[in-house]
Amino acid sequence: MKKVICLLVSFGLIFTAMLNFVYAINGNEDNIETVQQTDDTIPNIFYNTHVQDYGWLGTVTNGNVSGMSEESKRLEAIQISLSENNYAGKIEYSTYIEDYGWQDYVGNGAISGTTGESRRLEAIKIRLSGEISNYYDVYYRVYCQNIGWLDWTSNDKVAGTVGGSYRLKAIEIKLYSKNADKPAETNKSSLTFSYRNGFKVCYDANDNLCEDLEKLIGLQNSYALRVNKQTNVVTVLIQNGEGEYEIAYKRFICSVGNDTPTGIFYTPAKYRWRALVESSYGQYSTRIVNRILFHSVPYDKMNPYTLLTEEYNKLGTTCSHGCVRLTCEDAKWIYDNCALKTKVEIVTRRFDPLNKPKIQKIPSSQTWDPTDSNI
Repeated sequence: MKKVICLLVSFGLIFTAMLNFVYAINGNEDNIETVQQTDDTIPNIFYNTHVQDYGWLGTVTNGNVSGMSEESKRLEAIQISLSENNYAGKIEYSTYIEDYGWQDYVGNGAISGTTGESRRLEAIKIRLSGEISNYYDVYYRVYCQNIGWLDWTSNDKVAGTVGGSYRLKAIEIKLYSKNADKPAETNKSSLTFSYRNGFKVCYDANDNLCEDLEKLIGLQNSYALRVNKQTNVVTVLIQNGEGEYEIAYKRFICSVGNDTPTGIFYTPAKYRWRALVESSYGQYSTRIVNRILFHSVPYDKMNPYTLLTEEYNKLGTTCSHGCVRLTCEDAKWIYDNCALKTKVEIVTRRFDPLNKPKIQKIPSSQTWDPTDSNI
């Protein structure tokens, strides 16, 4: 029995020593415990919007939608605030208002925008100030007329559009800890429009000129086409937020002729293949007026492998019999996307809003259009 007791005592002493050794290495309990930050520790962000015909909507929080993205109703004002938290500082915001432009920053639930004036919000900037800005980032994105949701942006950068007269329709706002995973920021969080050679062009969030807006905002419901005889460029125009075709959306290199008429016309017909002059044929033909068409570079037969290579390599020069020649890809774009009765204005001007595209010449042995998606 004595041996058993001695063994138990010895075991207890060894176990206690081991605990003391571990405790000595790690220190006291206060030093061992580490508080991991969770979403529960992030202050709540509250926001509500004043919407055309509806007035103030209910308050939402933390990334939920405020506004009416599915209706044609403009945001007119917004209030944003934070819940009580352990940090000094506040949330501040500035809005871009129809006819007024950028407004001074307000904060902590104050109204930015207008009520009772029927003026749309077009863009917004949101930021944290003071101590709290050292621990959190504020992210936000907006839903724009004719465009849809733009991408997320953060910390006082512009969200929305400036200069395009597009109304904001909805917004989402959320706080993130500095060390948290956050939404990716792209060049599609804001768009700025400014005049260039008589039309408005678009600059993305990185201040790059957008010469193909389809890549940023997708297809639109309608278009107008401007053909410049002097430069051999077709400019596709889209509507601003007020319905005016003044925004340069994309451009195509073309070839017109001395007999190409000037004026305003409305497209009356389309043809998948169309017989042209001198027993040649064009793909994706859209009639402008009388015998004048948009069409691909001519083919010897109704066969995409009979392209007149020499004529293709002349694109960008005045060489047609009066029609507007395009690459197969560009002729197809007009054929597919521009409804009948699309407005076409043919002018003679020195400049265009977007830069003239360049054509990659093809060897004489190549008898197909390199832009033809069917090949």
